[in-house]
Amino acid sequence: MHYVIHCLDHTGAVQKRLEHYEAHKAYLGAAAMKTVISGP
Repeated sequence: MHYVIHCLDHTGAVQKRLEHYEAHKAYLGAAAMKTVISGP
């Protein structure tokens, strides 16, 4: 099965994402389930 996911950011979303990126990675790293694949 093939899947395509197409997402569009709101204006200013890149800066907001970058501001929270390190905390988000730490949160995911401590989770019981591990992320197999992710995207921008």
